[in-house]
Amino acid sequence: MQDDAWNHLYEQSLEALKQSKALWSVLEHKELTSQAVKLCQCSPFALHLLTQSTDWLLPLIENDIIDCNNRQSWVEETLPLHTLHKITDEANLHQALRKLRQMSLFMIMWRETLGQATLEETIQHLSHLADHCLQAAYQWHYQQLSQQLGQPIHPETQQPVTLLILGMGKLGGNELNFSSDIDLIFFYDAPSFATLKNGRLNNEQFFTRLGQKIITAIDKRTADGFVFRVDMRLRPYGDSGPLVMSLEAAEEYYQNQGREWERYAMLKSRVITGTPQEKQVFYQLIKPFIYRRYIDFGVLESLRQMKFLIRKEALRKNLDTNIKLGSGGIREIEFICQSLQLIQGGRNNQLQTQSLYQAYAEILIQQLLPEHDIQQLLAAYEYLRRLEHALQLIRDEQTQTLPSDELDQYRVAHLMRLSDYDACLKELDQHRTKVQQLFSTLIEEETHEEDPDISPLKEVWHQVLLESDAVDELRKLGFDDASQALNHLYQFRHSAKLKTLGEQGRKRLSRLIPVLLFQIKNTDNPDITLKRIIHLLQAISGRTAYLALLDENPQAVLRLIHLCSQSAWISAQLAQYPILLDETLDHRIDMHPFNRETLEDEIQQALVRLPIDDIESQMDALRQIQRSIYLRVASAEISNSIDTVRVADHLTDLAEILLEKVTRIAWHELTQKYGQPQNKNGLAHLEEVFAIIGYGKLGSYEMGYGSDVDIVFLHQLDNQFTTTGPKVLSSSQFILKLGQRIMYLMGLRTRLGRLYEVDTRLRPSGNSGLLVSQFDAYRDYQVNEAWNWEHQALTRARCVFGDKHLKESFNQIKKTTLMESVNREKLAENIVNMRTKMRANVDKSDSVFWDPKQGQGGLVDIEFLMQYWVLKYCQEYPQILEETSNRHWLKQLYQYQRIDDGSFASIESSSLSYRQYLNHCQLQEKSALAIQSQFMPFRQVIMALWEYHFSGE
Repeated sequence: MQDDAWNHLYEQSLEALKQSKALWSVLEHKELTSQAVKLCQCSPFALHLLTQSTDWLLPLIENDIIDCNNRQSWVEETLPLHTLHKITDEANLHQALRKLRQMSLFMIMWRETLGQATLEETIQHLSHLADHCLQAAYQWHYQQLSQQLGQPIHPETQQPVTLLILGMGKLGGNELNFSSDIDLIFFYDAPSFATLKNGRLNNEQFFTRLGQKIITAIDKRTADGFVFRVDMRLRPYGDSGPLVMSLEAAEEYYQNQGREWERYAMLKSRVITGTPQEKQVFYQLIKPFIYRRYIDFGVLESLRQMKFLIRKEALRKNLDTNIKLGSGGIREIEFICQSLQLIQGGRNNQLQTQSLYQAYAEILIQQLLPEHDIQQLLAAYEYLRRLEHALQLIRDEQTQTLPSDELDQYRVAHLMRLSDYDACLKELDQHRTKVQQLFSTLIEEETHEEDPDISPLKEVWHQVLLESDAVDELRKLGFDDASQALNHLYQFRHSAKLKTLGEQGRKRLSRLIPVLLFQIKNTDNPDITLKRIIHLLQAISGRTAYLALLDENPQAVLRLIHLCSQSAWISAQLAQYPILLDETLDHRIDMHPFNRETLEDEIQQALVRLPIDDIESQMDALRQIQRSIYLRVASAEISNSIDTVRVADHLTDLAEILLEKVTRIAWHELTQKYGQPQNKNGLAHLEEVFAIIGYGKLGSYEMGYGSDVDIVFLHQLDNQFTTTGPKVLSSSQFILKLGQRIMYLMGLRTRLGRLYEVDTRLRPSGNSGLLVSQFDAYRDYQVNEAWNWEHQALTRARCVFGDKHLKESFNQIKKTTLMESVNREKLAENIVNMRTKMRANVDKSDSVFWDPKQGQGGLVDIEFLMQYWVLKYCQEYPQILEETSNRHWLKQLYQYQRIDDGSFASIESSSLSYRQYLNHCQLQEKSALAIQSQFMPFRQVIMALWEYHFSGE
């Protein structure tokens, strides 16, 4: 853009301001016309405020308040808390808060543009504004609800109980940016179920309503805009947790379930409301969770992991233009500070501060970092935060991404008081480079030995050698068909994709290919491994970020070669979903995959920072995690770190957790649109009224890498009630939409595939029945109408989502049905008939090959045999119905002496062998059919058991 275009924008801003004669007159009188025009030139948002809000802007300018130095006092005087009782209704409160926000932002913009405010002044003013607005919303609604419902009183002290609003993140550190979200958590210091003074509600219900009102007052968009966007996902249990929690429950949570990332989050927590005594109680409660009394070197591993996640996200999202999340950005400066606080804070109370500035001052005093490094970090922080404000005050948008629009680049340069945008970028690069260097050295990474001399392989790749010599070099590496291997290499080298590869990408490949060739020699089959690797490289060659990942991480190369050499399925997954290459950087891929708790934590971390209403991003995150865990489990299986049983357990846990997350996403989406459903006791909560029953492999803990999920939806809602709006539905309509939405989200196919194929045909009356059934209707069907094959399926069913009361209700239905409604006189006959029909339709065995799953003596025969025994003996041993897996049933039947030693050992061995074989075939992408003689000893035992138990049929 030429300077004349920038000057033209100045003229446009000037003319726009002159349209308001009253405003222009005051600006001229105060000699502020030049400043006002420059501000509008830089910020369309400021121009909008100046031309649309003269009712409150004129007094600011006329009374010389616009550049007020003591803005915190001004905020308090503009909306005094002691006069809140004069606000008559909720709409007026919303209007007052939004007007205060607009006035404050305009004053900040004015001073920022003219260079009259320091960064520290600005972020403290914004944080104080948020504190004051929260205080106002809290006090007004607390008073209103207390009058309507009664005041919460502590049963022991008989004193009023107040709400503790925790400011987290930048709000907690008094470091808000110009257009920040505010992260909040709500607590109260009293028993949850103590009733209010008038006895109508308990504390939890009262404070939940209060919290909802506060969020609406701050977050809701009205004709006057909003105050701050509110994010509540840092609370215990995230979105699935209660909106408000007692301190007693919070203490138990952080002691027993608090995650490492929550230590980071709580480090910035600051109590905004509440009495001094209540604040002190909270800080005493949370301090042992955040800080250890010793120097916490044990946190180093988690720091490495968080550092890895930061780098991984930057790579995955290509965040080079993001000054917060990108390499050398704001988050890395914060991470360095918080890491030192966690390591040393238990022994040094001065480090126990929410403020980044105060923390770095103490880090300097304690000489935890060299003074020069701290000066560089703070200078970079100052520059990046000022740049962040410049980006955001252009249009009042929450952004940290550098602009691509040339006009906005001019605006940013002007706001940064630099000659041009190139100068801005040059200074930015200098700061980010210094931060990146310090961030990289803070937690030392593992070092790796240098690769041996591979110059001949470089010559092979660059076709410097004669073809016969190149073949000889590959033959030395162990390639059986070296000519074919060389042909694969050359085809890749001359492929269309590589012709369009940039210079940097070609350089990376030139370094990478010889290393790959040299390392492939250590695999069992170099020829197959090379073919798979080249297929993968073809898939990612257009994405230089992935080439960089492999080029710069020798350990990732070794892991990739190992995975591709051992599994065709893994190789295909990596080629189909290159984003999974990130996982090759993760040291956990070489370890036991996870337990359920760590998996839940990992998924929560992936979701917590995504916008709560961005369904697409949340679902993509879940799909990526699913693929990532598949890769991790498969890696552990092929390296024999876990057995087939643990594979199934892990994949079943994964399916359950993802199903739960999708259910919560669907519930949130529907309640935003239709309001929350109601029951006779008031608002209905998801886990209390909705249950998901897992059948088949999900129910029996036997999920595989590509398994479907067989589920049935049940609910406990009364159809006479409706949702709370804005669009009202009956309870039955709402719960039907919930089931439909879950199925849609689970099965939706995107660039990352889909989560699971969902099958609901096991619901009452199958495809002709209701998608979501009431518990009573489900009970009646199972007891009175279900067929024998449905009773078989019910043996493997369990409640995978729902609170303990719903789980108990389902278990009672299952127990009653299977103990009282099964026709045991025809049980054997029915099972044989069903198995015969099934084998006729799906058994793929022939004279040469045998189907290990559906063939005679195969896996399904074992499953039917186990179900027969469960149905036959459950009246005598009802506890057998508490389990749903073959392996547990087998142990119980042996314990009850219903099967002998030989049968127990044979069934256990054959079942495990079949499943191991099927998993192996899937990982190698081979046909699952075996030659007829392969499993003959196992098959004969299973067929003999069938003959013995069903010979009369």
